[in-house]
Amino acid sequence: MFLRDKGLSMSDTTLQEMQKITRLAAEPRAPGDSTKAAIARAARSLRLTYRRARSFWYATPGTAVRAWEADRVRAEELQIIRTKRLRLEQELQDIAARLAAREMGQNAMAGKKVGVLVHRVSEGVVACRRVAGGEGMIEDARQGSLLS
Repeated sequence: MFLRDKGLSMSDTTLQEMQKITRLAAEPRAPGDSTKAAIARAARSLRLTYRRARSFWYATPGTAVRAWEADRVRAEELQIIRTKRLRLEQELQDIAARLAAREMGQNAMAGKKVGVLVHRVSEGVVACRRVAGGEGMIEDARQGSLLS
């Protein structure tokens, strides 16, 4: 009788790798997403049966992983990672564009004179008038007539 080493065997290591890949294939997971739905999504993504994906998901002891199957799942993992990278790069570009637009908006507002101009008319009488740089202000003839 052989004593089993406390370390992981090659098949256990491969099974853990398949578990990691299966869980990666289920991402992104929405809040409230069930494990069953995640396993089904991983199965579709990795082109596995639901039952096989479930065995990988839970790293069910005794699950044999065939070499050709492991190679195919690893190839699918590469595709998933590439797709995820492209999606993240696009998201970063979107964030950078929004940030740049926001900063341009802040700089544009700082450069415009929007505020209240105070003119002293004779002997302390003050008339106020809003000056707009063309953004968001609508001319009101009634206000102009009060100041004239």
